[in-house]
Amino acid sequence: MAGIRHLKEVHDKMGEDFLNKLFNEYLIVNEKVNGSFLGFKKDRENDEFKFFNKRNEIGYIDRVLSKFYNDPINHIKNLEKDKIQKIPSNMYFGLEYISNTSSNVEDYGRLPKNGLLLNFIHELDEEGGVIKTIQDKHILDEWANFLEIDGPTIVFEGKLNDDQKVEIMDFIYSPAEELLEKFKTRSFIKYVISILNKDFKESFLENSIVRDINGLVFRFYEGDRENPSSKSFLAKLIDPIFQNKMSTQEVKREENKSQDYTWLIVIDLMNFIEMYDLKTINSWKIVGDSFQERYVKFVNRVFREFIDKYKDKYEGIQLNKPEFLDSDEFDLNMDMINDPYIIDLIKESDTNKEIYKILLNFFRKKRKKVNSNLFDSNLLKQLNIQVDKIKKILLKEKVFEGFFPTFNEYVGESGEFEPMTIQGFSKEKRSIAKPKKVNLLIGDFQPIHLGHIKAAEKLKSKNNFPVVLIAVVKNEKNKNNPFSEASIKKMLNDVEQEYGSFIEKAIILKTGGIEEIIGSLKPSYVPILWGTNKNRLNRYAIQLGYLKKRDVSLDLNKDFKLVEIPKFQSSSEIRNIIKDEKYKEFKRLVPDSVVSNFYNLKKEIDQLNESKKETISEINNKESNISENEKEINEEQ
Repeated sequence: MAGIRHLKEVHDKMGEDFLNKLFNEYLIVNEKVNGSFLGFKKDRENDEFKFFNKRNEIGYIDRVLSKFYNDPINHIKNLEKDKIQKIPSNMYFGLEYISNTSSNVEDYGRLPKNGLLLNFIHELDEEGGVIKTIQDKHILDEWANFLEIDGPTIVFEGKLNDDQKVEIMDFIYSPAEELLEKFKTRSFIKYVISILNKDFKESFLENSIVRDINGLVFRFYEGDRENPSSKSFLAKLIDPIFQNKMSTQEVKREENKSQDYTWLIVIDLMNFIEMYDLKTINSWKIVGDSFQERYVKFVNRVFREFIDKYKDKYEGIQLNKPEFLDSDEFDLNMDMINDPYIIDLIKESDTNKEIYKILLNFFRKKRKKVNSNLFDSNLLKQLNIQVDKIKKILLKEKVFEGFFPTFNEYVGESGEFEPMTIQGFSKEKRSIAKPKKVNLLIGDFQPIHLGHIKAAEKLKSKNNFPVVLIAVVKNEKNKNNPFSEASIKKMLNDVEQEYGSFIEKAIILKTGGIEEIIGSLKPSYVPILWGTNKNRLNRYAIQLGYLKKRDVSLDLNKDFKLVEIPKFQSSSEIRNIIKDEKYKEFKRLVPDSVVSNFYNLKKEIDQLNESKKETISEINNKESNISENEKEINEEQ
C-alpha cells in the first residue's frame, strides 16, 4: 500500500485535468486497512489449495520459516469438505490478512472473522489467465460468508455526482496546514465518508464510527470494471492529522547490531556445504514429494552436522533483525520441520534458531543482490552457483564432473555406466598407459594467491604443458603454516576449477621429498619442469644427487629440469593482511574463487594465536611455581 500515490500528489504531478477525468470514472472506495495480501486458488487436478503472497506462491519452505500465514491457510484448508468441493478451480480469491496481534487489536476495535477480508475474485481461463475480476460487494459478501470470513471494506461504489466531486476536490486543493486547522477536533476521513455515503454508520473494523479511520483507497476504473483488460488507477487519501502525527513522531531506532555476523555465518555455511561430495549427499537418501520438502530435509542434515561441529563458535552472538520479527507469528513453524533432533537443537539457543533460519533461507533460491559491505559480487556469484548445485542434486538432475570440488570422484550414478568388454578394457588400458606430461608448482600455499597463479602461467608458457600444484601441508601448525589441510584442499580445488585451462590438478602431501612427489604423480603424470622457490630448489638438487649415487631410478623424462620460480608475491604479506582484517587488500591479491575463504582463514590465524597465548601463559605459570618453590626451599635452608 505504501507505493500508492496520495490524491494530493496525483493532482500536483499529473495535473487538474487528469484528476477531473479520474473523478468521472467508475469508482470503488475502500477503508484502508494495514493488512497483508493473501491469495488462494484450488488446483484443477485435485482439491488441494495453493496460496500466494503479493509476489510468489507460499511454499513449504516459506511456511517452515514463518508461522505468519499459518492461521489463515489452516482456516481455508480446514473448511468442510462439501464447501471445498463447491469452490470452483477457475476462481482466484484475493484476501487481506490482519493477524491477531496486540498491536492490531489496539489499532482496530475488532479483527476480521478468522483474520481475513475478501477484496476481489478473479475468474480464470484454463491457462490461468484472468477472464474478469469480480468486485461487486453483494457477490463478494456472499462468497465471504461461504468462506467464513469478512467481506470487502467498501464504503462507496459507483460514479460521483457533481456535489461529491466538488467537495472532495476542495479538500484536495486545500493546503495541508488549513486542513490541520479545520479538522483538528474531528476526523477528516469520516467527513469524506459522509460525503461519499451518508448511510455509512460504522467503520468496518470498529463497533461504531467513533474511533478514527486513518485513510481510504480509491480505485478508478476506465470503462467496465468487470473487464480485466480495463485499466484501473489506485490512489489513497490519508487523514492529515494522522499523517502529521506519524511524520512528527519520534521513531525509536534499535541499536544497530552488526549484520556482519549474518554474512559471516553465510560464508561459513557455504564453505561447510562445499566440503560434501555427491556420494555423501546421496547416502542421506533424501526423499519428498516436492523439491521444497527435500530441501528442508537437506537443510536439516547440514544443520545437524554444522551445529555439532561449530556449536560453541557463535555462542553469545547477537544477530540484528527487525523488532517485529521477534513476535510469535514470525517464528519458525516447528510443526512442519518433522525432526525431533533438529527441533531440540533449535530450542537450545536463539543463535541456533537464527543459524537454521539463515541456512533455510539463503540457499533455496538465487539472489540478484545483497545489502552487505562484506558479501560482495564475487561471493554472491559463488552463493548462486552453490544454490544451483543444491537444486540440481535434490531434483535428481545429472551431476557432471567438477560439480562440487570433490565431485570429480563421483561422476553420475553407478547405474549410468555400461559394463566394459574385455576388448574395450584393453583398448582403454592402452590409452591411459602413457602418462601425461605436466609441469609442477610446489609450495606451502599458505594461502594460495595470484603470485602462484602467475607462476603457474609462466610454467605453462615454457612448453605448453599443464601445471600440477603440489601442496606440502604439515600436521603441526605455526605462524608460517597456520592453515589446516581442509582449508588448503578447498582453496586448491577452487583454483583448479577457476583456472582449469592451465591447472591440471592439485595434490596435497605431508612431506615434500622427490620420491613422495613422483610417487603421487604415477601412473597418470610425468613431470617435465619442476618449479619451486630457491630454498626448496637447492634441497631438491641435493636429493637428486643423493638418489643418483644410490642408483635409485625415478624414471624421469629426458627433458626434466629444476626451475627456480621468482617471488611474485609474499605469502607472509597475505597472512598479515588476513590477520589485520584487510578484506579489500586480500580480495585484490588472491584468485576470485579464494575470496570467500577470508573469514575462515582469519579464524584459523586467531585460533593459532590464542593457543600460543595459552602456551606462554602456562610456561609463565610454571616458571612462577618454580620460583615459589625455590623461595620456600631457600627459606627452609
